[in-house]
Amino acid sequence: MIKKILISLSVITAVTAIVVGATTALLNDEETSEGNTFTAGELNLKLDVDDQYYDGTNTVLFMEDDVKPGDSGEETLSLHIEGNDAYVCKYFRVSEDKENGCNEPEEEAEPNATTSCGDPGEDQGELDENMDLLIWEDDGDNVFENEPIIFQGKASDLANTLDLPDLEEIAGNTTTYIGIQWSVPTSTGNIIQGDSVKIDACFYAVQKRNNAGFDCPTTWPCQ
Repeated sequence: MIKKILISLSVITAVTAIVVGATTALLNDEETSEGNTFTAGELNLKLDVDDQYYDGTNTVLFMEDDVKPGDSGEETLSLHIEGNDAYVCKYFRVSEDKENGCNEPEEEAEPNATTSCGDPGEDQGELDENMDLLIWEDDGDNVFENEPIIFQGKASDLANTLDLPDLEEIAGNTTTYIGIQWSVPTSTGNIIQGDSVKIDACFYAVQKRNNAGFDCPTTWPCQ
């Protein structure tokens, strides 16, 4: 949003009358400053995956179907800060963990299949417990090369990262990158058949200027 405020400043010196003999001369001067304008700065955070831009909420960035033991993949997110320098907080969490019922091989693999094979079976799935995740601050080449790590562990542990969101200072009109790598060990077996996991990412940007001592919110800021 651009907001304009117009202020006109006029300065007029005091008028002084000086009488010399029979002649009167009035000395005066006028200085005017017009069109003084204040324009609000801009801060806009945009996100893209594979050159597809997103500027809003509740957007699915990528989806993986038919995940099997031994599968893996990587996606790179690009964060674009337009306008002012900003603090950016990055959050990740598992928002959905479903069992989606059990077929015969999964029932045989699960010791508690009679109580954990609900459909949809919220919070009963095993895929999140058997999926390894690595999230890092990438340099744009889509390959992890010992860059700063945001999260590393099982997807099920993402619920514990809200207390320590990743904070980064990003200069205005620049782009930074986040790599997300996932894998399912070949040793996982049938216990994950039909399960599904949904992971949410939230990026929260605020201005850096006049905001010393800023800390990321400790509650999920995205709605």
